[in-house]
Order: sequence, then structure tokens, then C-alpha cells
Amino acid sequence: CGDKSFLTGYREEAVDVTTANGVVRTEGVGVLTLATPDAVSFDIECHYLPSLPHDTALLSANQLLGAYRDATLTGSADDGYAVHLPSAGGVLRAVCEEGVLPRLNVAPIRPEASPSVSAMLVTPTAPVMTLHLRLGHAGRSAMRSVAAAGHAPGVAPEDIPREAIDCEGCMRGQFKALPRTESTTKYDVGECLVVDTAGPFEDTERDCKYLLAMRDVGSGFGWVQPMAKRGDANKYIRETIKFIKRIHKVAPRIFRSDNAKEFTSESVMSFLHEEGVEDQQSAPYAHSANGSAERYVGIIKSKACALLRGSGLDAEHWDEAAAYACDTHNVLPCKPDGRSPHDRFFGHLRSFKPVQWHKLKAFGCRAYVAVPMELRKGTLPDKALPGVFVGMQPGWAAWRILLGDGQVKVSRDVRFNESVFPMLPAPVGAPVAEEEYTDEQLQHIERAAQQAALVGMGGSAMQAASAPRESLVPPKDAVSWVHEHLPENIADVRASPNRKHWQQAMREEMASHVAHGTWRLDYPPVGTKALGARWVFDLKRTPDGGVQRYKARLVIKGYNQRPGEDFDEVYAPASKSVAFRTMVAIAAHEDLELEHLDVKTAVLHGELDRELYMEQPPGFEDHSHPTAKCLLLKSIYGLKQAARAWYLKLKGELERLGFTQSSIDETLYIRGKLWVLVHVDDFLVMGKTEETAWVKAELSKVFDVKDLEAVKR
Repeated sequence: CGDKSFLTGYREEAVDVTTANGVVRTEGVGVLTLATPDAVSFDIECHYLPSLPHDTALLSANQLLGAYRDATLTGSADDGYAVHLPSAGGVLRAVCEEGVLPRLNVAPIRPEASPSVSAMLVTPTAPVMTLHLRLGHAGRSAMRSVAAAGHAPGVAPEDIPREAIDCEGCMRGQFKALPRTESTTKYDVGECLVVDTAGPFEDTERDCKYLLAMRDVGSGFGWVQPMAKRGDANKYIRETIKFIKRIHKVAPRIFRSDNAKEFTSESVMSFLHEEGVEDQQSAPYAHSANGSAERYVGIIKSKACALLRGSGLDAEHWDEAAAYACDTHNVLPCKPDGRSPHDRFFGHLRSFKPVQWHKLKAFGCRAYVAVPMELRKGTLPDKALPGVFVGMQPGWAAWRILLGDGQVKVSRDVRFNESVFPMLPAPVGAPVAEEEYTDEQLQHIERAAQQAALVGMGGSAMQAASAPRESLVPPKDAVSWVHEHLPENIADVRASPNRKHWQQAMREEMASHVAHGTWRLDYPPVGTKALGARWVFDLKRTPDGGVQRYKARLVIKGYNQRPGEDFDEVYAPASKSVAFRTMVAIAAHEDLELEHLDVKTAVLHGELDRELYMEQPPGFEDHSHPTAKCLLLKSIYGLKQAARAWYLKLKGELERLGFTQSSIDETLYIRGKLWVLVHVDDFLVMGKTEETAWVKAELSKVFDVKDLEAVKR
């Protein structure tokens, strides 16, 4: 067939087909519907060959006989040929003329007018419906074959309708979406803008989770924009439409989306109305109606995935990979004329510049970016910093280089080594340089391993001393945890290879403060000085020395507090060992339960008796209120009075539950035979089973209590 608009279900597929004139290569394949003069239609697979005239279709008799098993061919070259199709209920006749191929008495039907695309249902006759049910809700083609074979008395093949049968069971159990036809509408450059979003993805360095993709249908030129939230699409849509208007002197005529909320908001609708842009929205869940944008998102996602896998970069850099995928896709030649989307979109401008191919580099390759003279420090400063190439700045005026601290540097002064990809892991079997340790380092490793063995495994010093030397010295990769550097500040976190884990720990700490309502932003009175804040980092390890958890704690710089002004009393009692031994003895004698409880972030429950201000947490500043300070509503780690504030809060809650403070130990609270011993944020509860359960339930209503269950040793 020479016109693919007649083909439904068309797909691109190059196939060699043998014809009377030799072998030709087709470009695609679909289903062609033909109709006879007596309104009988039938479908046959057809290949698309652009070199054929648009009003011509070649039909193979052998293929037709193979497609319809009951078909028969009769006639001769002198009298003409006839193809009998009992299942289709018609006869195809071909007129033979000298010097030309036999011409069939059929006409192709465009998909828009094809009965197979109809959404109408036909109520069949009772015998046809009975046959349909007997055959297990069979399709119309199978029913015609059964009727043609004579296995359905009283039902002829032509009795079976061409349209879908009105059968509730089929509609509810076998419903298929109506065929979609590929749009043949041609748009001018800048006339139609299609948009779509994808995500959420991994959090990036810029806290982006979503990707906005926009494409001009006429040229194929596209834009991508990472976003923190879907609502940000409004701003970027405005910028893109204004950019198209600036380049082509007129705004797009059509704005097409998938009916998502970010594209149908009041602000977007009002802007489109002001610019005279027609809003076209697809029906809910009809993604194919916005197919151009859907396909473009798929292209960008697959290319970005390939860039990340091929460079060894983490998934958190998907935004850079998507931007570079968009840049390269815009400059690649494409059908039908071999021009790139970039040339089509900008080619009419006087200032048009051809693509600067020399600026494209291998994504993730080694790059050295120059340090400006003004930023070089020290007597012998570095003149360049190593990094990896992650893309181009808009307009291709500079390169984007990812440095070791996680920051992206934009510069024109860069040198590249496209044969080295620093982020890729070493291939399996590659030689690894052996590290040589000094005797002092080995002794340090040995002491650390001994401590891990004693503390983590419950061994004794005599057992450790008598163990063979090999069991005390861990393998050389253990140096990574013995000497692992803990971050001192935000800059160290960004430079750490484990920055993702540290940043997650910081986010969890901030979430804890939000849940407790530790502070609110406010502006302190004139003359009031806010106390500084800093982060403290640590690792919780497994008995064998591995990392179990990354911990981050936000602390206030309490060493700057002034006595009498910022605090008064700081005393908070601690339990005595005699009280603990007494409780254990009584529990054993009276056969009582001894339970261990722990309060998470106990200090954050303490209440303050005066106004204190703290600087905003480093790395989590509110840039919309840069001069605001944190007015403390609860105590926080680092305050001089933090421990006392927590003690007073806990004391009040225990007394509310009917406990009385012991005169022997201030940390011991008694309620009949129910005892509670407090040591900072750990509780030891002694009593009957139902009593200890009651205490745990009541304390859990006020504090975040972790039940460590019965004391065993």
C-alpha cells in the first residue's frame, strides 16, 4: 500500500517483500480494510511502501488464500478471476487486461470510516446469540468459520454481524479499547506545545523529584525541567511559551496536556487565555491522546538511564542526565528530512548558529575545571579541580562539572579525558593496589579489633589475649571503619562518599524536631543574641565493626550561654547503683517483672522557663526568612539546662500517675509495689505484669517510648 493512512495498528518494520518486479523493502506494516461493491468488507495485513502511488495497493492472492482458510480461487486470465470468501460473505472479482496486473473490484476504507472502529453494538438474532454462547463467547470471525463449516444449523455466515455483538458478558469480561488511529495532522514549527510530567524520582542535590517535559510538535524540539513539586510546572510553562513567542513572534496556537492538575490550575488557564492559546486536554486515563508527550518522556527517561549506567553516577543525578539527554536529542538528525529539531526550531533566525559538536563530551568522563585567580588560596594553591562532566549550561556557553563535594561547577575553562570515567567501579578481576601498613597502624587495628571482640561479643580480656594473632587483626578493608572520618560540618557531609546516608540522617533529625515542635521562626527583640547551632555526626556499629546506622544530632552551642540570663539551675539527678541492686533483689524475692524502657530524643520533651533564640540549622535555612531566628519552645541538645528540663518534665508526669519520689534516691518513684527507677532517658520498671503494662501504656501516651522488654542480665 502506498498510503499508510489506510492502515490501522501501523508499526514501523522493515521487511523485504518479493513482487513481480523484484525484491523491495517496506517501511512498516498494518491492517488494510477492503470493501466490495456489495458492501462486504474484510481485513488483511498490508505492508507500507512509499514508492507506490497513494491510490494503489498490491494484493497477493496467495496471502489472501492463507489469511482466509475457506477462500477458493477460480477463473482464468481470459475470463477473469474470482476469490470466494464464505466466512466474509462475499466474492472478490478481478478484471484482467493485457499488459497490466489484474484489477480487483474492491476499495480500501480509511480507518475513520471503518466499521471495525465503530463503537456501536448490534443485537444479533436469537440463533446467532445462542451460537455465540455455545461457543463460549467466541469472536465473530470464529463464529463465521463454524457456520461456514456447517456446524451451526440455522445460522449462515452472513447472519453474523460485522459489528460487535451486544453481549453483556463480553462487554464486562472481554472489553477491549477501541482502536486508535495515528494523527496525521501536520503542525507548523511553534504551533503546538505538548507537555507531560514524570516522577517522583530520587531526591537530587537541588531537592528535585519530578521532571517536566515539553515538546514543540512541529519541530520536535524539546525542553526538560527538574522540579521540587508538580505545582512548579506553572512557572516553567509560562517561561517556555514566552520563549517560543520571542523566537517565532507568536505564541503557540495549541497547548496539549494529559488533564493533570498542574496543567489545569487556574493560573495556567488564565495565562493561556491571555496569550490566546487553545487548551486541549486528553480524556482521563487516555494517555495515547497525549502520545507525543508520552513518547518524548519515554525517550528522555531511557536515555538518562543509559547515561547514568554508563557513567557510574548515582540515581540522584538523574536531573543532569535528563538535561543532557534532551540537549543531545535536540541536535540529532531525524525523519522525514534528516534535519535536527534544533535546526527546524531556530533555522529561520538571522543569528542562527550551527550545532557546536565539539562541545559535546562523554557524560561522566574525567574533567578538570580551572580555579579562578580570585578563589585560589594559599602559597601553592590548586589551579584546577578534578570532577566529572555532567552536561551543558543552557545555550551551551559553558560546561557543567560535578566536583567531589557534590557541587556542580559551571565553567568555560575545562579540560577533558574522555577515556576515564572515575565513577565507574573497577571491572571484576582488575588488579587492586595493595596497601602497606606500618607497625603502628597494625597495632592500632589490633587494639580496635580486641575492643570490638570484647564489647560486641561478650568475651573476656583473658580470652582475647590467648586468641591467635590472625583472629585479632581484621582484613585490610577494616581500615575503612577503624579510621573512617566523621564529618565535622555541612561541607564535610557534601564531600563525603557517604553523603546520601548522612543527609538522610539529618533529615530524620529535622523531622523529629518538627514532630516535637522544638521551635518556631520568629524575630528576636533588639539586643537579643541568638545562640549558634551545629551538627554532630556519629556511627552506630554492628559487633563485627560494620556500619549499622548513620546518626546526626542538631545541637545548640550552649557554651555561649550566660549564667543568670540564659539559665539558672542545671542540676539533674542520676540513679545510684544501690537503688538498682535493691530493685533486682526485691524482684527476685517477690517474683516480680523487671522491664527496661527507653525514651527516644528525651531532651526534646523538656520545657523552658525563658525565651531563648537559636540560629537556623545549617543546611536547612528558610531562605524566604533569612534573618529570622528559631524561638525555642522545648529544650534541645547542648543547652545547659536541657537535662534538668527533661527531669522536671518526667517528674511531673510520674507524679501525675500517682508515684511518689523516694527520699533515699531522687530518681526512684514508688506507687505501692510498682517501682520506677530513672537514669537519664532509661527506665527500670518493677511490678506485676499488669502493672508494668499499665505504666508503659501511660508513658507512651506522652513520650516516644521504646520497650526493651524484660531485663535478662
